[in-house]
Amino acid sequence: MKVAVFFSGGKDSVLALQESLKKDEVRYIVSFFSEKPEPYMYNYSSMSLAIIQSLSLGLKLVTKKLEPGKEQDGIRSALESLKKEIDAVVVGVALDKRQKAMLSGICRSAGLKLVTPLARKRQDSLWKSALDAGYEILVVYSKGMDKRLLGKAVQKSDLKLLSPRKACKGDCESFRTLVINGPIFSRRMEITDSEAQWNGREGRFVIKDAKLKGADSPSGLSGAS
Repeated sequence: MKVAVFFSGGKDSVLALQESLKKDEVRYIVSFFSEKPEPYMYNYSSMSLAIIQSLSLGLKLVTKKLEPGKEQDGIRSALESLKKEIDAVVVGVALDKRQKAMLSGICRSAGLKLVTPLARKRQDSLWKSALDAGYEILVVYSKGMDKRLLGKAVQKSDLKLLSPRKACKGDCESFRTLVINGPIFSRRMEITDSEAQWNGREGRFVIKDAKLKGADSPSGLSGAS
């Protein structure tokens, strides 16, 4: 099956890509970008980081900017441009019923199958799988979680800090990750300039410059967030 994998650069999208590489022909990885301050589903924070990861993966990258309030139109446009070259879309992020219905509708209208290989898998199990496989994972966005995690390479001993607090209801706790190395990457991403920003109960690990290990110079990620 020829597939495009929605790729945010984080743990779940990397694990979904890993599964696809075992049995499918991955034609593209697709990264979405949004101006929203809080991440939208599977969007990427920086196009330069997406390019770095795609180079290390050796896969073709398609990027699409999502306009606030018009995210569905942007996703639909991206898939329309690829539908002649793929059979299915692979999504690793955990989708709620509304999100799955939206994506299923877009894929159906484009004649594509929606594949969610991580559906019904628990986050603690996914973390264990990723860390056991040797992936190096940074927390790059945190809302309502432990401040100590921001910008940190997650270890198994940190997983208890990533568990939702009992007193928290709804979506008041969330985090985003960035995978900088692992078995499906040819080279490690080295972060050469960064800044942790924390405001109240929300924080971002802003990567200003990064490069692949062995590269001559940083990528020049001016304004990355």
